[in-house]
Amino acid sequence: MTTFARTLNPSVRKFHPTGAKILVLKVPEKEETKGGIILPQNAMQTTARACKVIEVGPKVLDVKKGDTVWIQRQLTFQPIELAGVIHHVIPEEAVLAIT
Repeated sequence: MTTFARTLNPSVRKFHPTGAKILVLKVPEKEETKGGIILPQNAMQTTARACKVIEVGPKVLDVKKGDTVWIQRQLTFQPIELAGVIHHVIPEEAVLAIT
């Protein structure tokens, strides 16, 4: 089952962030190049991390459900386990870019 399919679980759909907060799921990073070279963790560290938006709060203006957003890697947010998958609730101000 794909990660996106697991997020369609009813317990996740009932979770709605309040205010200007966003529920996100971190996009897994590739640990291997096309040529098969395995990259160590410190080589993959960048200043930003991609996340998939699962739900948005009522006061969120720029981000929509289903968007891919980039957040600062240094920021740590409280993890929330929904349907056996770790999600994070972040403030809208933590979003660096939307793709």
